[in-house]
Amino acid sequence: MSGLDRQRRRRLAIGLALATALLLVAGLAAGSEGWSLSRLLQTWNSPEGALIVGEIRAPRTLGAWLVGALLGLAGATAQGLFRNPLADPAL
Repeated sequence: MSGLDRQRRRRLAIGLALATALLLVAGLAAGSEGWSLSRLLQTWNSPEGALIVGEIRAPRTLGAWLVGALLGLAGATAQGLFRNPLADPAL
């Protein structure tokens, strides 16, 4: 693997990690009342807001992230197990 490929993979991994973090924050802000980032941070300090974020929004967001990750893993495993040609790296 050349240095350029390694650098490109590192950039991709950092970009995907940042996108994941931003989407997790967006998931915490999403709800019946759409919250801005500043309101999310302000609400976190109040008892009611901590209850809403900690008991409702955070488990929903983390659960959705976990389900998506596990579905991706299951799909990759199934493609590898059945030697699906769509999973060929040359495509």
